[in-house]
Amino acid sequence: MAIVIVIAIAYTSAALQGQNLKQKGLQRYITRPESTTSPNKRHSAFRVGLSAHLWAITGDGVLARLVDELMKLSPNKLPEYQRGMRAMELVCAGL
Repeated sequence: MAIVIVIAIAYTSAALQGQNLKQKGLQRYITRPESTTSPNKRHSAFRVGLSAHLWAITGDGVLARLVDELMKLSPNKLPEYQRGMRAMELVCAGL
């Protein structure tokens, strides 16, 4: 019974976090964009919440430094990179 309660709490937490991120408009940075032609949604709030945790974890370490180095090679992409970094800061602040 205890494991079911833990799973329920984890699911609820991820779903609420995902819903919050969707309302802030940060979903497009965390998961693939939803198709405008399909009537079905691509990602649930639960999926967005789980992806946010993974996305925030991978953005802190070696990958962030690698992206910084790559951005020096493509300075014309700097505004998009800065928007993505701002989104990552908002996601990390909410976790």
